[in-house]
Amino acid sequence: MGALRHQLKRALREDAELMRELMVLLPASGGVTINVSGTRAIGAQHIGIAASGDNTTIHPPKQ
Repeated sequence: MGALRHQLKRALREDAELMRELMVLLPASGGVTINVSGTRAIGAQHIGIAASGDNTTIHPPKQ
């Protein structure tokens, strides 16, 4: 894996056009986009328990 990483870094240093193409394809770091749609849709970046529906009951985990 280290050899591949080294080759990629060198290719990006030496090929400005490749770097520009990748910058367009890859999302900017730090941003999060979450899209949800539909009745009772649930969307979150981090989620524990999520329940959607009529008369939903959540029981604690058995130990």
